[in-house]
Amino acid sequence: MNKRALANLTLSVLLVIGLAGLTFVGYRQLLNARGAATLSSNIGRVHQLRMGLLNYEDTFTIPVTSPLTAPDISWRVKILPFIEERSLFEQYAFDKAWDSVENQSLFHACPRFFARDKRGQFSEMLMVTPTSSSNFANAPPPEPWWILVDSEIFKVIWTQPTDVSEAELIAGLQRAINEKTIHRNDKVVVLRFASGQQIKAISVQELLVDLQANLPP
Repeated sequence: MNKRALANLTLSVLLVIGLAGLTFVGYRQLLNARGAATLSSNIGRVHQLRMGLLNYEDTFTIPVTSPLTAPDISWRVKILPFIEERSLFEQYAFDKAWDSVENQSLFHACPRFFARDKRGQFSEMLMVTPTSSSNFANAPPPEPWWILVDSEIFKVIWTQPTDVSEAELIAGLQRAINEKTIHRNDKVVVLRFASGQQIKAISVQELLVDLQANLPP
């Protein structure tokens, strides 16, 4: 091979490598942009959730988490009229169990508000029940809080009355990390009324550290 042919071959190889590099960078930028857009959308949905919860409380003068508000009915069902889903609310058979034949027909009618990109019956929005660390028998229970997380991890049917405890949340997230269905750096969105209706987007790792630090011994 003469020097000119060798130079042309070298140039061609460099061009291919350069184009591959640009393609990879472009692909990573696209993924980052999509991730940022999804996170922004999720934060917006949690803001809407906060408004739905507050409007419910303003209407009934009692929070949706109160045991006086029919604990055998999911909070997601209760706030349907406050997230523009009144027609779905009116289809629910309140005189029947959540998993009765009558209500099973609604399993696959999960509103996009609760599971925007998922097809099926599982909710991405979960209410988390804290573990009480108080030694006082008459101490009020700690307030529940909400998280927006991949619905495939916990598989909570959207009409199901109970969601997850903090201990179950820790176990589920750790299992998902081990199975590589989520990563420690993935973002989740949380809403805590006990912290002044605070909405935060934090990494799975940050959430796990926070939860494990606050679990009672």
